Amino acid sequence: MATFSVHYDEERDCLVGNFVGTMNKETLKEYSIEVAKTASKHDFTYFLSDLREADVDFSSIEIINIPGIFHAAGLDISLRRAIVLSTRLNNYSLIETVANTRGFNAKVFTDLNKAMKWLKNKR
Repeated sequence: MATFSVHYDEERDCLVGNFVGTMNKETLKEYSIEVAKTASKHDFTYFLSDLREADVDFSSIEIINIPGIFHAAGLDISLRRAIVLSTRLNNYSLIETVANTRGFNAKVFTDLNKAMKWLKNKR
């Protein structure tokens, strides 16, 4: 079972999403809708997606389709996203490449501090 939350983190001064459990197409849709709603409500342009406790295992074809899920959820294309995973996926670079090719600004990390530094430097 997957659970997630999206909230403003005062300490980090950042919109943060935490995801625990199996991330598949359906749970990613639900998560993306929540991110889009929360980001637009608070007018944020940057987002930390903490997936260190998520079981993320998308095929290359599924990764190519992820931007379509974000668009369908209403996720603002200008939202900058740092995605933090527990370990590097074999195709982590594909996540960045596909997102950036489709107009999203996203970068994948395994280190939370490096992700926050990247977000702060991009503001």
